[in-house]
Amino acid sequence: MHEESLRSLFKRITSGDQPPSPIRVTDIIRRGRLRRRHARIGTVGTPVLAAVAVGAIALAGALPSGDLGKKSPPAGSYGKLADGAFNPSYLAIKFGWLPAGTRVTSGETSPGWESLATAGPHGSWTLNVSAPGTCHFIAGPRRLACQDIGTPPVTADGPVVDGRRSLWLERGLYLAWEYAPNAWAQLFNPQGQRGRHFMVPIARAVEYHQRVLVAFASRFTSLPRGWRILGLQLQPVHGLEVAASYQIGRLATIGTGTATFSELTGQPMIAVDPAAGGNNRCEISKRIPQRRVIIHGHTFKLAYYPRDPGGSIVDPKAPGGRFPPPIPSFVVLCAANAGGLFAQVVEYGAHQELSPTKVMERLQLLGTSPARWVTNPIP
Repeated sequence: MHEESLRSLFKRITSGDQPPSPIRVTDIIRRGRLRRRHARIGTVGTPVLAAVAVGAIALAGALPSGDLGKKSPPAGSYGKLADGAFNPSYLAIKFGWLPAGTRVTSGETSPGWESLATAGPHGSWTLNVSAPGTCHFIAGPRRLACQDIGTPPVTADGPVVDGRRSLWLERGLYLAWEYAPNAWAQLFNPQGQRGRHFMVPIARAVEYHQRVLVAFASRFTSLPRGWRILGLQLQPVHGLEVAASYQIGRLATIGTGTATFSELTGQPMIAVDPAAGGNNRCEISKRIPQRRVIIHGHTFKLAYYPRDPGGSIVDPKAPGGRFPPPIPSFVVLCAANAGGLFAQVVEYGAHQELSPTKVMERLQLLGTSPARWVTNPIP
């Protein structure tokens, strides 16, 4: 299966044109190779989002006046963070230097790691910063074992970065360094030798412990106690870092091993895209049982992919009329254009505490004007 954003995965599954390969959604996140991990983060979002990105954005936290600047998430509002976990509601990293003309194109946050992807005339680089304690150097076989990104082999020792050691991985395609004791970052360079001489200055200029706020074109008017953000997929829009999609979960404690965008049962994934409204499609197969529902004056498609007694998802267009397990049944609620926004909620599992329709009923869509967006969608 190609590395792809989760939104692309959901569209491909819901279209029903081809049955998904027998692979767990968790495998999309938990790939065993750094190359695949970084290729995936580089494709987060849509070409429409990338087209409206303004200039070379270095992820500065500047926000416009109005509601956006007043809705900063207060400390502790996303539950207890354990074991050095990142707060997934904002970015803790940014590039301090990039080659001329290079811009940030996408990013992702989670409790265990954060990523930023770039593109420009000199090439592309992807930065992955792992939370403390999630990477370990294995001296015997000389490998760097990191949670969620595998154990790539060490090719050679690298230069000093921030006063600490670094390692070249997989014949120099990756540079990994300790940015703090027992905490590692990795920079992926798909250009090979052509882009290698940029890697060390990029790595040495990375800034940590930041609070780069992310803008949301939606916010909840109410939520049951305990629901919080578990992860974000973001992209620059109108000079801001905007959450193209985010996941919420009902957890009292968030740790570095908390699953995001993978073990989705009972954890809604919400896509509210301010750039793709009217230019995107819900792409739900007509063969899948669905109906139209009106929520807040907008028309949504509600599709339910049932599970048969044998454990497969029923789809008449798939071979034998079924998707192979272990992909669980799921519900999709989608509007291609809800007041200028593409809005979609996807949730896996037959028993949903907060169903997609309940999510959307509690969610206020804020339109396309950045002045109305917020940086904390959780009440």
